Amino acid sequence: MTFKLAAVLATQFVFIGLPGASAAETGAPAPVVRVGSTEKVCQLTGKTDWETRQPTAGRTLAVDPRLAGDLPEDQRRGIFIFGVPRYRAGVPYLAEAPSETLGNPATWRFFTGRAPDGQPKWVPHEEWVRGAAVPDARRPSEWKPPGEPEIFVPATNAGHCIGEFSITWNRPLGMWLMLYNCPREISARIAPAPWGPWSTPTEILGPGDGVACRLVMTPEGCGNRRDFWPNKHTNGKFVAGGFYAPYVLNRYTGAAAGNGPGRRSTIYWLVSSWNPYEVSVMRTTLQSDAF
Repeated sequence: MTFKLAAVLATQFVFIGLPGASAAETGAPAPVVRVGSTEKVCQLTGKTDWETRQPTAGRTLAVDPRLAGDLPEDQRRGIFIFGVPRYRAGVPYLAEAPSETLGNPATWRFFTGRAPDGQPKWVPHEEWVRGAAVPDARRPSEWKPPGEPEIFVPATNAGHCIGEFSITWNRPLGMWLMLYNCPREISARIAPAPWGPWSTPTEILGPGDGVACRLVMTPEGCGNRRDFWPNKHTNGKFVAGGFYAPYVLNRYTGAAAGNGPGRRSTIYWLVSSWNPYEVSVMRTTLQSDAF
C-alpha cells in the first residue's frame, strides 16, 4: 500500500517576522530524546559524517519514537537518526541507535533499503563505514554507501535538494510527517514508518501563495519594507526572499474536522525566510488518503 497527502486544505500566516533570527541557526524547536531516565535536548547540527571521511555540511536530526505511545513495536526499539549527507543536495539517510549509547555511532545500525516485504534492512557501523566495497577489499577512495540507503524510493534527481528538515509522528494522520525546503518552496511527505515508503512531495508553501511583500522580499522591492541585504543588490534588483528550515511545533498538532474519507490534521510550524531574515509561524491543515 502506498500513501499520499491528498490535499493541503489551508496554509495561513499566524505570526510573521521575528527579525534577525533563523530557525536553522538556533536549531529550534529542538527535539527531545530520552537517555536512560533523563530527557535530553537533541539539537540540529551543521556538520555530519554520514559519508565517511568526506567533509559535509548536512543536517542531522534525532527522533525518539518511544515518546509516541501509538507506534508499532518495531518502531519503538531505539532512537532514529536522520541525516542529509550533502547540504541541499541530498536525500536523508536513516540510522537507529540504542538510547543508552546515542552518542557513540559505533553502536548504531544503518538503513540500507527495504526488503520485498517492506521491512527495513540494517547493517552495523563497521559495514556502513566500509561502504559498498566487498567485505575483504580495501575501501575505495570515493566512499559509497552500502545498499540503497536513501529513504525516498524511487530515487530521482529532483529529490536531491534537502537541507533543513523536520520529521515528527503525526498522531491524527497516523503517519510520520516530513517537512523540508526544496529549493525555494516548502514540501511535505508522509510515511507509515521512518523507512517508508514515503509519499511523493506535496507543496505546502511556495511563491504562488501570496507571499510576495508579505512574507518575502521581491527583486523589485517592497516599498518601505526593510531590506536585510542592501549591499548585495545585482543590476538594481533586491535579493529575493526564499523559504527554509520548516520545523513542526508538534505539541500543537491536532486533528481537524472535515467531511469525507481520509484523515485530517492541523500543524503549526516555523519557517525562516532569507529576505527579510526572519522566522514566522505558520498553520497548515493536511488531509491524507491511502490507496
